[in-house]
Amino acid sequence: MNFLGTVIDYLAKELKPPQPFSWQTLILLSLFSAAMAYVATLVPSPTSFVHNFIKFCGWFFLILGAIWWQLEKPLKLFGLKIGWWAIAIPIDVLIFTHINYSFKSLPFISLPILAGFLSLIRIFFRRTFYPTFPPPELRLSATIIFLVHVLISCWIQFYFVLSDWSSDYPTLSSENLDRSSFVFDFRWVDRRRDRGEYAIETMEGFLKSNIQGKPWENVPQFMQNLEIRPGRLDLDEPVKGRMVQLPENSLWSFKANSVQTNAGYRLQLLAIWEGPRMEKEQFYFEKLCEISQNFVQPRSPDSPLPDLGRSRGNIECEPTIDLFYESPPSRLNMEGDRAPMENPPTPETEDSPPPRSTSEPIDT
Repeated sequence: MNFLGTVIDYLAKELKPPQPFSWQTLILLSLFSAAMAYVATLVPSPTSFVHNFIKFCGWFFLILGAIWWQLEKPLKLFGLKIGWWAIAIPIDVLIFTHINYSFKSLPFISLPILAGFLSLIRIFFRRTFYPTFPPPELRLSATIIFLVHVLISCWIQFYFVLSDWSSDYPTLSSENLDRSSFVFDFRWVDRRRDRGEYAIETMEGFLKSNIQGKPWENVPQFMQNLEIRPGRLDLDEPVKGRMVQLPENSLWSFKANSVQTNAGYRLQLLAIWEGPRMEKEQFYFEKLCEISQNFVQPRSPDSPLPDLGRSRGNIECEPTIDLFYESPPSRLNMEGDRAPMENPPTPETEDSPPPRSTSEPIDT
């Protein structure tokens, strides 16, 4: 209670107007307007125009009183005048609560520039309400102060640009940025693997929705519709249509190598990153799947043979998703091994990440 009483006594002393026309009077008028605006909300049928007008008057008196206060008693922190920033915040809130804007960063970018303009008031309005042209030394100081505020605004905008890039292109932000002078990633998650696994699982879900439990006679036609050349399926359009829409999606390529087997088909799903890389090696994600017929047993328990006319499609995929740092393969053999690459990978260097998975090449 003693602390609260001390605070109240201090505020009463500071806000007591020494004369009717003072900054304390304007601050008290803003508090009175805020109280009246609150009372206006308690009226059974409040008039929005009156309520908004009273609120605007409260903000207006508060801003004028704060500017006058800083002209008389500048607020300092470690020798730096920070009072103009305290005034810029309510002005910024007042402006951007009454206008529509499409850029979420606009209020934050404009705040330092607004504070820079306000800091020039003390230079151009020195102890008078009429602007005066400052001497050369003060002009230089005013220019430096304003440009520093512009520089702060540029750094804030740079942060929002990087944040948007990280959201729109999560795979790019998973590159090695240790040598960057501006970017440091606090998230210890390999978003490259997260996006690749998500893409492969989307491919698997698309295939299952069109094959699993469908009549087997429709499966060859479905596979043929996806073929861009024998043994190569293009899954770009259907997979990207199922993914969360991000600008990064255009930098992924979704293919599948396929071969016919006695049981049906063997697929090698490939999610290939075609965007920029800091290392020379490409990387892609791989998952192996097998498509086969699932014969539906007849209703009669006396018949030992399945009903061949009611065969359905069945697809089973391996649970693991492998990440390779190399050029993606272009062929798949009957056993499902990866075929020799048309473009062998560049020899590994000290800085290039080791492959997560390997498999022996086969003879063609």
